[in-house]
Amino acid sequence: MKQIRTADKKAIIIAEANEKGGVGKTVFTATLLAMLSMLGYEVVGVDCDPQGHLGMVWGYLRDSLDEGIYDILLKYSSKELREKRPIEKIVLPTYYDAEGEAQIFDPRTPSLEQRVQAIQEITQGQVSIEQWEALETLTNTIEDQEQLDKAIRETSAEKYTLSSFQELQTQIEKRAQELLQERIEKARRGPDIIPITAEASDADYTLKGKHEYWGEQLRHALAPLLPAYDYVFIDCPPSIGVLTKNALNAADYVCIPLTPETLPMEGMLGLLGVIEQAQERANENLQIAGIQLNKVHSNWNVHQEMSQDIRQWEQGVRVFNTEIKQSAQVASALSMRSLIVLNKPDSTIARSYWRLLHEMLEIIGGPAREDVAEIVRKIDEDEQLKKERREKKVGKE
Repeated sequence: MKQIRTADKKAIIIAEANEKGGVGKTVFTATLLAMLSMLGYEVVGVDCDPQGHLGMVWGYLRDSLDEGIYDILLKYSSKELREKRPIEKIVLPTYYDAEGEAQIFDPRTPSLEQRVQAIQEITQGQVSIEQWEALETLTNTIEDQEQLDKAIRETSAEKYTLSSFQELQTQIEKRAQELLQERIEKARRGPDIIPITAEASDADYTLKGKHEYWGEQLRHALAPLLPAYDYVFIDCPPSIGVLTKNALNAADYVCIPLTPETLPMEGMLGLLGVIEQAQERANENLQIAGIQLNKVHSNWNVHQEMSQDIRQWEQGVRVFNTEIKQSAQVASALSMRSLIVLNKPDSTIARSYWRLLHEMLEIIGGPAREDVAEIVRKIDEDEQLKKERREKKVGKE
């Protein structure tokens, strides 16, 4: 059961980082957030990658945002970040459908499906989405009202005038919003997300130029939120720049997703040097929780050999026992605007994520540790029973 938070508790901050891209940092972060939020824990994901993919996975397209984490790090001083608490206004809730494919959706804007349904209901099936969008395009391209009225009459075969079309627009938008609200009310709440905007691609130059102690901005920004959450996960960019250094300076632990190949390994080695610098200069409490082997091909010799080499590596860096295998199911879930642990919770890959989270929590602790350990115990029991049934069936044959 979820533990009751006391006044002296603060969130544990975990940075997911590797200098090399393509190792699965974002999917890892999004999935861990999903699992902890499923258990009822208060979790928030901080998107520090200018690509904005963590926000996108959880329903918020980067280009639809007016402000994100980078904007407040740039705009406010460290003192203002703590006292004015600007981060609170950019925290976004997430939702996913409780039934079906567990689709994640943007709670601000009706989906295409909802708009289509609203159009069909309000026009009584007389207008398709394509026809309606053609009429809407006219309103965005023709400024003269008389010409626009004429164009709408011609395009709609005299079904609508400008006035009647605008009335229907209002009705359709209202109905689409109603459908969206109905979906939210039926949905499950996911983690909170702190998004990022495209302007963050300039962070290496702008933050350094604006603030003397630029590497501590994220730490100050997050400070007011920590009593409200159990865990904070930071999705770092695939580089060792200003935003990654801010994440390391703010974090209690860093996890390193790693695909067992040469280039990701080189990226990890570069990151380890920066972690050591962070520990020496700004964050002496920062610890490496471990290396998370991800996107591992079981039948690739190079992956198996390098995985073994990493585990025998004499650098004192923990490698988690659980490996996340390369799986088309993970990509398929993302294509359906979901995550494997949400839409296929009983799959082998979803169970692997639970085992890995269990290993992580054994290191970083926190209130979810016992709950996740119990889930993994039940998974192990279930798989043992299945194994015994298979063996018994083979014995009879």
